[in-house]
Amino acid sequence: MKLYSLQVLLKEENQVKQLQGVEDLSSFNFFQRGSLLEFLNFTAKLVCERTNVCERTVVQEQEYFCHVYVRHDRLCGILFSDLEYPQRVAQTLLTKVFLLTFFSNVHFQLFCLSGFSPLYRWWQVVVPAGDAGCVFCVIGGGFSVCNASGGFKLIGP
Repeated sequence: MKLYSLQVLLKEENQVKQLQGVEDLSSFNFFQRGSLLEFLNFTAKLVCERTNVCERTVVQEQEYFCHVYVRHDRLCGILFSDLEYPQRVAQTLLTKVFLLTFFSNVHFQLFCLSGFSPLYRWWQVVVPAGDAGCVFCVIGGGFSVCNASGGFKLIGP
């Protein structure tokens, strides 16, 4: 289970602007990374353009899933993962962590510069919990998110 790219774009009337993005292409050959990054950026803009406001979309492109959520203020979160990454965890990452908590505050620029990459790395670790049907994500500092009976909740260290 792997995350490849996480991007935040602004969907304007005539164009889509990338505000922030982080990628982890270390599992690919050095010579493929440039073209793969182009592919991810192009696909992100295209899917954001075609997704309506206040809508979620999951698109499978080759061996990747592209999870998309466009908020009411036209802020678009896009997450590229492999086919094994749980879709519910990806959508929760876009909804609760990125688009609701961090990008609605007044310190948007400060967060973009300092907090984007560590948060992306925290959600890189996804561990299935076994029989209970829960999915745990390590969010740094010992905190976890649990999908227990249809909802997500923070569990302390």
